Amino acid sequence: MGFNDGNSFEEWNRYLRTQRDMVDVVLDTLSYVDGVNFAKHASAPALFSTGLEDASCPPSMAFAAFNHYGDRVVDAGGRVRKKIVVYPFNEHEGGGEHHWPEQVEFLRGLIQ
Repeated sequence: MGFNDGNSFEEWNRYLRTQRDMVDVVLDTLSYVDGVNFAKHASAPALFSTGLEDASCPPSMAFAAFNHYGDRVVDAGGRVRKKIVVYPFNEHEGGGEHHWPEQVEFLRGLIQ
């Protein structure tokens, strides 16, 4: 077992190049670990971030998880308690230390 080079889609493609009859099995298996399937059950406030240059967790997956994230994430005042911050030039670190002020502000909003 080795580590992925960061491009999950290419790993699936390499496998399916030689296992052409396994497409449906692979897609079905991957559906179990797709964060979208878990996101819809969430009820806790959440702060998401994504780097648009992220090859291991492509932004499309982050946006899908965010968009499906719990319908119950609404406070008593009717405010949705989720947010996504986009870092156009970042990779998997999703903003790194530049995201810290966003985290502090998000948490501050939860306790006020």
